Amino acid sequence: TGQDVLFFFGPGSAFNVVGNTRYVLSGVTDPTKLPYPGMQPGLVIFQARGNAQTLRMVGKSGAQVNGILYLPAGTLELSGNASGTWARGQLIVYRFATNGNTNIRVERVEHVMITRPAVWLIE
Repeated sequence: TGQDVLFFFGPGSAFNVVGNTRYVLSGVTDPTKLPYPGMQPGLVIFQARGNAQTLRMVGKSGAQVNGILYLPAGTLELSGNASGTWARGQLIVYRFATNGNTNIRVERVEHVMITRPAVWLIE
């Protein structure tokens, strides 16, 4: 269990959670407690932009990530027997894959305000 944590994976680094583990990870959501100026509240896992490694997370029921997972060039691979609400937050990943008996739900929590581009006709 990790409360108010940030996992940072630099270029070429990988992270594997193996075994039939149960984990609960939560990012810092209180802006006054952010460890770095300008850091996005809710960020729990950040993979460097050029890092295309796969983040493998094996879990069982009760495993949960609360916050933002940011893997812009990487793959998030879930396997094992994870079920129920696996994440509360946002998954920003290049590729997402599941393997095994995963039956999960992701509840969106808006840590990052996302706006859709608008098209305007100006005459």
